[in-house]
Amino acid sequence: MYCIPIDLHSATFTYAIYNPRKGLMKHSQLKTTEENLIEVVCSAPGPRVVVIEETTLTQWAYGVLVPYADKVVVSDPKANRSISGDIHMDDLRSAIKLGKLYLDGNIKEISHSMGKMAELRAVVLHYDDLNRQIVRFKNKLKAVFRGVAVEATGKLYEPALRPEWLAKLAGHPDAVHRARQLMKVVDVLEQHKAETHQEMVKRGKAMGSLFDRLDTMPGAGPVVAAVYIGLICSADRFSKESKLWHYAGFALKRHESDGKVYENRTSRSGNRVLKWVVNQQFEAAVHRARKSNRFKRLYQRLLDQGTAEADAYRTVCRSLLSTVRALWIKGEAYRDNP
Repeated sequence: MYCIPIDLHSATFTYAIYNPRKGLMKHSQLKTTEENLIEVVCSAPGPRVVVIEETTLTQWAYGVLVPYADKVVVSDPKANRSISGDIHMDDLRSAIKLGKLYLDGNIKEISHSMGKMAELRAVVLHYDDLNRQIVRFKNKLKAVFRGVAVEATGKLYEPALRPEWLAKLAGHPDAVHRARQLMKVVDVLEQHKAETHQEMVKRGKAMGSLFDRLDTMPGAGPVVAAVYIGLICSADRFSKESKLWHYAGFALKRHESDGKVYENRTSRSGNRVLKWVVNQQFEAAVHRARKSNRFKRLYQRLLDQGTAEADAYRTVCRSLLSTVRALWIKGEAYRDNP
């Protein structure tokens, strides 16, 4: 087996060809093009494993290399602190060390997909980015009003009330100028979000019956179903429910030494966007749902037993994820069992 770690950048990439028995066989730096990547991978005898770190270029490189490698491994750079933490590090050292981490079994792999699933994932992540940008610029808009001692409320974002709000900035022409521009930015982002929402749901529906099954879960809907599909990609890659919980950020982090527990809390690692959509479904299924459902009943039962709200929340979110995984793998419709 030949391991080909690649330190990938938009202009150039540095690669190494490493054999566990023969050691480092070849390394070089080339211009980043499809042709050069393919040529490097094909120059090594098979079987070939390519190892790259997650960057903005990774999905493109993954699609280029999958047909020519026996396996393409995408590594989580946050877990590779032994690379970023080195005192002396360059592209070649990074590539070589990345390969050695893989061969030693110390790589935290990030799943990537191809085709329609990859396209849906990209749209989902764009939708999330637009959401965060809207929040960012709304906060900037509030700050303009608060900067001149005008209390800002949620009604500030309603287009029909904007002349009234701008009138409150009388005497501060600079604030009026900034507020007007930020209002325009928010409007443009909201329009892009609405367009992306339609595109995301359209691509989600194209996944067929899986979308329909997830859409019918309590608290779900088109957005929740599309995000689940786009981010999980394949439920089969989670051999146990607990692995999906960990991926979504609902695992427990525990640090125990010499009989003493130093840390026992929910892990902050995991896919942030997936955790967000699970929280959205939880709020809709438990707090906003008028009709009873298994998740609403489970949450109330846990509270009645004296479980802390945070622990009850985590348990119900895990149940939501387990149900998503079961519907996905079994291909069955959701049933609200008591």
